[in-house]
Amino acid sequence: MFVRLCALHALVLLALCACDSGSSGNEGDAQSAAPDDGGDAANNDQPDAEPDAEPDDEPAAEPGIHVGEQEVVFQTDTFTLEPSQERYLCYAVTTEEELVIDGYQSAGAPYLHHVVFSRATAPEPEGWSECDILFRYTWQPLFITGAGASGLDFPEDSGHKIPAGTQLVVQLHLLNATEAPVNESVAITMKRSSSADPKPIGTYAFGTSDVQLPPSQESVLESVCTMEETVQLVAVFPHMHLLGTSMTFEVGKSEDAMNMVFKRDPYNFDDQHVELIDLTLEPGDVTRVRCSYDNPHDETITFGESTKNEMCFLIGFSADREGLMTCTSSGTASDDTGD
Repeated sequence: MFVRLCALHALVLLALCACDSGSSGNEGDAQSAAPDDGGDAANNDQPDAEPDAEPDDEPAAEPGIHVGEQEVVFQTDTFTLEPSQERYLCYAVTTEEELVIDGYQSAGAPYLHHVVFSRATAPEPEGWSECDILFRYTWQPLFITGAGASGLDFPEDSGHKIPAGTQLVVQLHLLNATEAPVNESVAITMKRSSSADPKPIGTYAFGTSDVQLPPSQESVLESVCTMEETVQLVAVFPHMHLLGTSMTFEVGKSEDAMNMVFKRDPYNFDDQHVELIDLTLEPGDVTRVRCSYDNPHDETITFGESTKNEMCFLIGFSADREGLMTCTSSGTASDDTGD
């Protein structure tokens, strides 16, 4: 059922994991883990510094928020990933002037599992901090993307109004699958809007955290939810992990009368991107997210934030609303991989 997002501990992409079908989730402390050296995140301990650059290396981009006439670039400082290392990092910067944004771009990279870009409603450590929590209830999502290059342009009359003094924070899930160290940074490019007072854009998520993928076979996970309010979706972002093969989103007046309104087939973990959609959901509409997987391993794969676990979420960007809402249910799994 339709539920309001709560602060969650065990994380889902956009904080869905603790929400049960038909009830709201329980609020938690939503505290991030301490940095690797045992220090407190509030001390703003930095990840490992980048080694001295070779003479032929290009200089790293200056970290911070760079405001231009048409674009604003949010640039992180450099981070380090050792071979096979997986990290969860947050980088926060406070903007000094008001921004009105109606589009986002992210380049993507092999080591980027996901990017969650938000405005913070409570203070975060400025700069880098280790944070193995994907989402806090004090974050209002602005843009979400995965491993691939991605962009999102809102309708002309919609966007995000970001007052001066707002702290922007990006949460990164990073995984270096190579045998060489990675020393990189991440940039998010924001498109400035010509509108002084656009309609707000919020985030609306569908799916389930009830993931149990049987070993050595293909399987399907379905999440059915009934809408309790009108929601206008302008874009969607499907998210699974490495075992995901396809995702569909269906809408109808009942489970027996569903129409497919979105399909990502094949699903490619290395090419996760936002896709525009023009879809209005009405109260009483039944929605169904269908995630298909192929598990070649000899063990059951369960829900989790790590790349080795799995997820089943369709993240929608909704017009004329703020914050994050969810429409989730307990998942129904089967080995039926037919249409």
